[in-house]
Amino acid sequence: MGELRADWRLRLRREDAHGPVCGAGVLVDQCTALTCAHVVGRPDAVLWVEFAENSTLAPVRARVLPDGWLPERGDGEDIAVLRLESPRPQARPTPGGPGGRHGGVRDRLCRRLRRGDEPVGAHRRGQR
Repeated sequence: MGELRADWRLRLRREDAHGPVCGAGVLVDQCTALTCAHVVGRPDAVLWVEFAENSTLAPVRARVLPDGWLPERGDGEDIAVLRLESPRPQARPTPGGPGGRHGGVRDRLCRRLRRGDEPVGAHRRGQR
């Protein structure tokens, strides 16, 4: 039986590819990662994305997308959508894309970021 790696599980670092770990995230497609805004800290931050379970994938720099910043507020939003500086086509994204077993999580998030009219509920205080 071959080794099973979840490429979509990410470790996020500050400063450089070997800098201090600041949190975790998930790869939603080969160019996009999702994490919490409090992990990123500010919308203009630059982070390094490391593929925590697949050391054959090189770390890559990432920045918050222009419309990908939903900071923590009383309504439970705490989301940062990151764009990788260069795609990682060999990485397998998280399940839950179009027609995925999680009902298109990625699609719902993208619609929410475009419209801004429904609660995301992806990271509510006290609900982990």
